[in-house]
Amino acid sequence: MTLSSYDEVPYPSYPFPETQPAHLATVARLFGVPAPAPDVCRVLELGCAAGGNLIPLAVAWPRASFIGIDLSGYQIAEGRERVRRLGLDNIELRHGDLSDLDSGAGTFDYIICHGVYSWVARSVQERILAVSRDHLTPHGVAYVSYNTYPGWHLMSAIRDMMLYHAGRFAAPSARVTQARAFLDFLARWSPARDDAYGALLRAEAASLRQKSDAYLYHEHLEAVNDPIYFAEFVRRAERAGLSYLAETQVRVMLASDLPPEVQESLRLLAPDVLDLEQYLDFLRNRTFRRTLLCRTGGAIDRSLGGTAVEAMYVACTLRPELETVDLAEGVEAWFVDPGGGRLRTTDRVMKGLLLTLGACWPRATPTAELRREMAACLAPLDEAVRRELGSALSRRLVDYYLHGVIELHVVPPPVGIADERAEASPLARLQAAESDRVTNLRHQVMALTVEERRLLPMLDGTRTIAELAPQSAADAAAAVRQLAAKSLLLPARWH
Repeated sequence: MTLSSYDEVPYPSYPFPETQPAHLATVARLFGVPAPAPDVCRVLELGCAAGGNLIPLAVAWPRASFIGIDLSGYQIAEGRERVRRLGLDNIELRHGDLSDLDSGAGTFDYIICHGVYSWVARSVQERILAVSRDHLTPHGVAYVSYNTYPGWHLMSAIRDMMLYHAGRFAAPSARVTQARAFLDFLARWSPARDDAYGALLRAEAASLRQKSDAYLYHEHLEAVNDPIYFAEFVRRAERAGLSYLAETQVRVMLASDLPPEVQESLRLLAPDVLDLEQYLDFLRNRTFRRTLLCRTGGAIDRSLGGTAVEAMYVACTLRPELETVDLAEGVEAWFVDPGGGRLRTTDRVMKGLLLTLGACWPRATPTAELRREMAACLAPLDEAVRRELGSALSRRLVDYYLHGVIELHVVPPPVGIADERAEASPLARLQAAESDRVTNLRHQVMALTVEERRLLPMLDGTRTIAELAPQSAADAAAAVRQLAAKSLLLPARWH
């Protein structure tokens, strides 16, 4: 077997929230595809590295099963060791290439291929699509990410220059160091400092200073980096027997953030949804896509009318900025999230929605229950509010989801219990001993305070909070509640 460049320069293995089956199922069902239940699904990841994306999913969804395959023996060995330490029996990491995946592997509800397609030969790209066609269940979803044109036309020029210079050096570390130094040289001394070329050099040099050596090596110095126009990717998928479903971030498919005259021009230029996607890429100079595919033949509903939301769960991290919120129509209220984001609204129904969901966080609320709780929050109800809490609420929820205000889930996300014998995620406990950043049960990376990092590895469910911190039980209890809010504690009777 050929030695992988990822054996020479291992790539940090992280969770990618947009790849988790619970999210993919939500997007698919919004478009009318009855994607399988994510809590009991079967998942395949092509190019799983050391399992940084797949292992957290296996921890968060113990009744689902996961298989990952990667060409790097070094990274597979690292991932297998982590699986062994966690005692997981619902995940298998395989060392091999895509050709090793035959019909005996069975079918999968979700197939994930992140950061692979653009960095492999055309024959392997075709194999990725063929595997997705042959191994997806009838309503399964495949996720494929890839570099795109037109944005990568400019990026390719920078890559070519770095490759030209770094090619004089054999060792990967020297190639990375020299590529960085050469780009900095170009950005500083190029005579074209005030035009688009000079701005591009400076922007990319500044961006790469914030990225790891592994990122630079595999993004810019690999032998293959093969961007593609969205329209051509869809044609290839169709030839392979797959249909374009959506982008994993649905809001990027929309033109609603553009001025009305631009939207009207796009409507005339691109009446077809696939044409619209390509024209939006032209307009935004897009460099990267995260595309969802399904098997050809199933009906796709692109109306986003809101019917699917009736069977979903809703959650939101926003909290009122002030202790008291005036619910009257037209009166301003501000809501904030833990990341510092702020939202202003004067809409009575929206204020009731955010207050109701904020009181439930981190629990997700079924839509029917949400209606009842909002009605109680907004009572007494006038006729206009009654209409908004009826079928109109579904349309609102879709709009708020598309704009990133709320979360939608096809199954309720795991919610930990901050009780006397709280038990933290075994993966988070293991990671906290190594770093101040851990992966939670929502597939997100969470930063820990000093006290949280000290406490987290000890939360194995065998000791009370008082036993863990006899001198500061109150502070420890507060830290445990915060860990629950960060979705780092296991639900009761998890296994």
